[in-house]
Amino acid sequence: MAESTIMRQAVDLRAEGDELHRLLETLGDGDWARNTPFKNWMVNDVVSHLHLGDWMTVLSMKDPDRFLEIKNFARTRVQTGGTGLEGIGPEARQGFPVYPADPGPQNQR
Repeated sequence: MAESTIMRQAVDLRAEGDELHRLLETLGDGDWARNTPFKNWMVNDVVSHLHLGDWMTVLSMKDPDRFLEIKNFARTRVQTGGTGLEGIGPEARQGFPVYPADPGPQNQR
């Protein structure tokens, strides 16, 4: 892939992220718990899922061993019927756009 194509994609992704951030800033506390058309997930669930995907992508480049450890952990959790981030480690929650009632760290941009 040509560098200009990669840069264009990076710029597009940043613009999409900025647009999503502007939308999320308008949400009230109750909005984070509202169900969405996507699998009936709450808004907080969808945003957390997007964040985790981005975080894992960066992790795969910065720390491939930790990425594989978490990937294998997640696969095992799914195979045994588990859900959520419990047990992955605190670094997965860094910067999470969490439901306002959650005492975890707030999304800072």
